[in-house]
Amino acid sequence: MYESLIDSAWVNVKKSVFNNGNEKDFELPVRVPSVARVFPLSHNNNVKSTDNGKQTDCLRIIQLTDIHIGAFYSTKTLAQLCRTIVELDPDIVALTGDYYTPEGDHEPHSLATGLAPLKQLRGRVVACLGNHDKESSRVLRQVREDLRACDIQLLVDETTLVDTRLGTVDVLGLDWRPGGVHKHINEVVERTRYHVQQDDTILKLILLHAPECFKHIPKMPIESLTLSGHTHGGQVGLLSFGLPWTLVGVVTGSPDYGLWRTFSNQYLYVHRGQGFRSLASNFLVRMGVRN
Repeated sequence: MYESLIDSAWVNVKKSVFNNGNEKDFELPVRVPSVARVFPLSHNNNVKSTDNGKQTDCLRIIQLTDIHIGAFYSTKTLAQLCRTIVELDPDIVALTGDYYTPEGDHEPHSLATGLAPLKQLRGRVVACLGNHDKESSRVLRQVREDLRACDIQLLVDETTLVDTRLGTVDVLGLDWRPGGVHKHINEVVERTRYHVQQDDTILKLILLHAPECFKHIPKMPIESLTLSGHTHGGQVGLLSFGLPWTLVGVVTGSPDYGLWRTFSNQYLYVHRGQGFRSLASNFLVRMGVRN
């Protein structure tokens, strides 16, 4: 009963959100009042679109995560998906880790082959590392080489500015760490002065592979959006029956999928992932995007 269904093609945020005024209209119904998980805006049919279906007043970000090239996700499938992304002409493409299945059987540099279409979006594609990217020096070296070959900027505890049609986005890519996360994140934010507002910045975009680390991100001066993966939609759950329960959410209390919020202006989106590592997981949860 494994499903390969669309996982919220867009999370749309109105341009007015980034203004310094009082209007902060996300058009997102709150589902959980505390750590507010909310439905993605793609469930709302009231978004204004042009004739070709594009929302002209929204920053358009596409996320790829947990690709796990190997037995269950091919280079051909990834290349097809990336060609579709190029056609959609997003403002930013964010890759949030776990690119290979380390023990899997794949051709050398198959990630570079699959991501090659994204070269057409040079300057708009950013990436961070996941836990499986650091399982061995061989895998880490290959990921770095493949991303560089596709003109994709890998951010390891680094920041970069991406100019978009709506303004400048300040991007921070956080490295994956097995421990000491709170200290690590706060040291990186302080060192890069990421918590300081720049005059022309409209959004703080944070790439963070593991969503359980979201709670350690300090308060930002303007709206921030953190993109994560890692949970594979909660691994096991009842989402296919319309119920929000997942094993990851119940056992760990961590954000497992979808959109979450802390403070009043810091959002987290947990992507369910394009691929998966084995058939032993991802049961009765929706995954990735149908190609």
